[in-house]
Amino acid sequence: MVIMLDTNILISAAFFPNDRMNEMIEVISSEHELVLSDLIANELIEVASYPKFNKVQEAKNYLKGLSYREYKTPPIKQIEGLSIRDDKDYPILFSAVKSGVDIFITGDKDFVECGINSPKIMTVQEFCSKYIGG
Repeated sequence: MVIMLDTNILISAAFFPNDRMNEMIEVISSEHELVLSDLIANELIEVASYPKFNKVQEAKNYLKGLSYREYKTPPIKQIEGLSIRDDKDYPILFSAVKSGVDIFITGDKDFVECGINSPKIMTVQEFCSKYIGG
């Protein structure tokens, strides 16, 4: 399967790793294809620069250590039937749809509730329960 991670998942994995997150990243890296939108990678670096984190180099190193294919998001256009409550999330949703990934993993309930069928929107818990067994 081809899987995209949302920025909030990357932040958790990079700055607050735990056994479940580490196992999920390992399974995705070894058994599936990870795709990251350039928007998501850039947002990770931007968030890492916030004073509460101040971890830009750690974020860059984390991205360098991941095996992934980058998806260059084309100019954003409205897609009929594709909407999300927070307009700032639309480019990420657009990237997940246009990149052709099978699964988009996020902790943001707006994505979970946006009502699209492809890609499948899942939380970390849902992904782990279905594909890792816990």
